[in-house]
Amino acid sequence: MINLRTRKILRDLWGNKIRTALVVLTIAIGVFAVGSIARSWVILSRDLSNSYLAANPASATISTYAARNFNNNVVELVEGMPEVKQAEGQNGLRARVKVGPDNWRALRLVVRDDYDDLRIAKFSLEAGQWPPPNQTMLLERSSINLTQLDIGETTLVELPNGKQREIMVAGYVHDLNQTPTVFSYIAYGYITAETLEKLTGERGFNELMITVAQNPFDEDHIRDVVDKVTQKMEDNYLIIASKEIREPGKHPLDNIIQAVILILSMLGILSVFLSASLVVNIISSILARQVQQIGSLKAIGATSRTIMSMYMLAIVIFGILALIISVPLGMVAARQNTVFIAGLLNFNITSFEIPLYIFGLELLAGLIVPFLAALYPIISGTRITVREAIGAGGAKTAQFGASAFDQLFEKFRGLPTSILYAFRNIFRHKGRLALTLVALSLAGAIFIAVMSVRDSLFLTTNDIAAYWQEDISISFVDPQRLVEVEREALSVPGVARVEGRLVKLGFRVRPNGAESKQTTTIHGVSLPTEFITPTVIKGRWLQAGDTNSLVINTDFLDEEPDLAIGDTVELKIEGRTIKWTVVGLVTSQIVGGTDLMAPIAYTNYDYLAKTMGEVGLVDRLLIRTQKQDIAFQTDVSDALEQHFQRVNLRIRGKLLNTDVRTSLQNVFAIILNLMLTMTLLFATVGGLGLTSMMSLNVLERTQEIGIIRVLGGPGRVVSQIVLTEGIFIGLLSWFLGMLLAIPLSIYFGNSIGVTFLNIPLVYTFPFWGIFLWLVLVIILSTIASLIPARSASRLSVRETLAYE
Repeated sequence: MINLRTRKILRDLWGNKIRTALVVLTIAIGVFAVGSIARSWVILSRDLSNSYLAANPASATISTYAARNFNNNVVELVEGMPEVKQAEGQNGLRARVKVGPDNWRALRLVVRDDYDDLRIAKFSLEAGQWPPPNQTMLLERSSINLTQLDIGETTLVELPNGKQREIMVAGYVHDLNQTPTVFSYIAYGYITAETLEKLTGERGFNELMITVAQNPFDEDHIRDVVDKVTQKMEDNYLIIASKEIREPGKHPLDNIIQAVILILSMLGILSVFLSASLVVNIISSILARQVQQIGSLKAIGATSRTIMSMYMLAIVIFGILALIISVPLGMVAARQNTVFIAGLLNFNITSFEIPLYIFGLELLAGLIVPFLAALYPIISGTRITVREAIGAGGAKTAQFGASAFDQLFEKFRGLPTSILYAFRNIFRHKGRLALTLVALSLAGAIFIAVMSVRDSLFLTTNDIAAYWQEDISISFVDPQRLVEVEREALSVPGVARVEGRLVKLGFRVRPNGAESKQTTTIHGVSLPTEFITPTVIKGRWLQAGDTNSLVINTDFLDEEPDLAIGDTVELKIEGRTIKWTVVGLVTSQIVGGTDLMAPIAYTNYDYLAKTMGEVGLVDRLLIRTQKQDIAFQTDVSDALEQHFQRVNLRIRGKLLNTDVRTSLQNVFAIILNLMLTMTLLFATVGGLGLTSMMSLNVLERTQEIGIIRVLGGPGRVVSQIVLTEGIFIGLLSWFLGMLLAIPLSIYFGNSIGVTFLNIPLVYTFPFWGIFLWLVLVIILSTIASLIPARSASRLSVRETLAYE
């Protein structure tokens, strides 16, 4: 049987449905934020890691120049090394696939020797035939949207030698080892060795994948093994073109997930804090209204501890109701978030199960935190004596006018009485006002900060993309005569300026003889140039007449942190070791392809061409179009491609600068969308807090409202007073939120920028975001005040004067 104390609690909860709903929703939002974020983090991290490790990713991939393919003898030789656990060869062929009447996209054709015995970098069939029959290819599923090719459809593939061959799509595969096409703008196809021989007349491998025998998660150990394997391959007369050592055990895009979850976790913790602050606000007000009830209970023998247990039980009931609402919603939101992000990053969610500690976090946010938050007001409110309680005369309303701050309002003259009365009411409960302002101000600050991050992301992306001033970049299969390609390009309508460039791949040879794990792209730049606008951090940019001067970017320095301006660095290019002097450090650049950001070095074209024996030759052409219009640039790009084909200049690939921007913006879109979702939660919490405050203020001033009605004040005036209070609080929170948004937006911009770009974002303060939040906060404040205002305006004189 329910005892009297429990019955009183349930009657209070049911008799004040609006108040109960406000408390429950406030707690539920905090639980929802924590639960959905924690669930998403566990599911995404676990499934991406498990799926990636199940594919047995290569510890390292070593590539040779195409002219020096190797066979299984080299693979077996490497696999026989005691440091190597497994070795497997593959061929990576850079080609192009036709996806429209005059539209070609970059295609990487991967050749595996035995599809029935994939041991390293495994992938699986999604649909179609396995292995792919001769003269067919399997298409990686993330490439479907880019190519729009269906199973059974035949298309043209252009090979590095310029020849075009028909090839049919035999099926789709899922390869977690490849960077998703949405980020790389490269399609991935898989063919057999027999198909490669029919397409190119060649066999063999140009890439060697290895896994190490010991310490597979020790990057330094992997680097040592790669150095030994590289030496073994060079002893067999192979020239190493590139090396790739990924962070062991982690998918290359894992940092995106971790960065997203880190930021959302901070927002989730803040949402719990806001919920707790509003619980304090509401519980304090409930206790203030029930002073006489507390006194009556004590008069008939109830102790402070007994009364405290009643209110604590009420908090527990609030928390349980909030958990019933928020936990299922958190499950649904987590499922939607994980499916969306997994689809974007091209991996599968295998299970939505979560560990028990996630439920523990939800219990912490839904029960423990509100309980602890309400502990102080409950203890202080139930310690009142019988004499103090009976003498309180009803709801304990804060007195106005005692402090110097209150007395400032006495100096205001000329304002309507209703407006002045509303302003005075706002500051009666300064603690309650402070908690409400914290919620609304923080919501506004986060909203403005998210808008700042959004603008800063786009500004930074544009700045980085604008580093390279070309609109179109075309790379050739073989080095071409600079004079010829410039002449042919300028003959195409729409081309304004062109510049040739020589681009090589190399590695740093460290003082101890070891080589860098990451391949560096070395750009031979014609000086002076109009196609680079460098942002120099230290040192200087290249000058005409420089010989062995080298400018490196921040990604290069991250890989080789011991370098400084003025140091001598050795780079191995096509088997030759060349010494350079580092003269400058510049910011990171978007390079597109499989790695958005990568080590880059710049040097004088004349010196690089002379050193490599390629004077007057270029392998890349940069084009600036006459119009800065995407459609126009696309047409010019297609016209250039067709013209070069007619004059037998074989193109390896082409890239529009707008595509590079889009690649990076696709990454940032994940963060922005989720942060905006969290912002809506904060705004909801702030609105609930304001509604709670206004409702309690109206209840505490019921008798005052009655006096206003007795003196002839219509319901419209009472409603105006309440609405004025709510809107003024919203405006005050807007101002405070604007101030708080400045450091918050700087922090978010630095965190996101360093995580993804190794540099803080270019800071910009969104004045349009400030104005937008002003409009939203006025609307939110009006809506939050409507229910209390409507309730106050409908109170009759008899009801108000009879209220205790």
